[in-house]
Amino acid sequence: MIDSIPMVPYSSNPTLIMSDEYSMLRGFYDAVEALLDAPQHVLFSIHETISGWSPAEHLYHILQSNSKSLKAARLAALNRGPTVQEGAPNDIGARILEEGSFGDLEAEARSSVRPPQGVSRADLRATYEKSREQFETLHEHLPALPEANARIPHPAFGLLCASEWLRFTRIHSDHHQDIVQQILNAARSQSASTAAPAPQQAAA
Repeated sequence: MIDSIPMVPYSSNPTLIMSDEYSMLRGFYDAVEALLDAPQHVLFSIHETISGWSPAEHLYHILQSNSKSLKAARLAALNRGPTVQEGAPNDIGARILEEGSFGDLEAEARSSVRPPQGVSRADLRATYEKSREQFETLHEHLPALPEANARIPHPAFGLLCASEWLRFTRIHSDHHQDIVQQILNAARSQSASTAAPAPQQAAA
């Protein structure tokens, strides 16, 4: 079961924020790892009233996206890659970072991070391992994040610095873990309902 991730105030001490964001993201990865061995009917269940994707598809998407976002955070901290020294998130990006939530924003996932049709458990595990590696690699660069000014463009949310990339990664993970949790709860409720014995009719 993936526990909910509390919001971190964006106006707090920046060094503390980075530590908190990273710690919560670690909790997310640990919870995802535990889900990799979930029963087939749970991990791949679809509840259209919640989402057209299964938990496996949501996890595949967020792990793929996190790999790219965490790499961007690391490159921005090192002032490498497609960086610029000036700029800011766009209005939508700034709102997400400030509020710590996607809110009611609806956006279609880019093709590069969409789950493949018929994603398998093996696909999901391989994607998890690659994403976890990017997460662990960022750890040694955490002290540099608060002071790093280089920015790398996000396709939808503008120019983000290293600390903003990390915060965005945590917020995005929070968004999808909430959807996954809703689907898991629905699947468990459905299983419990199916397993419950039918009420016996009273004798005439």
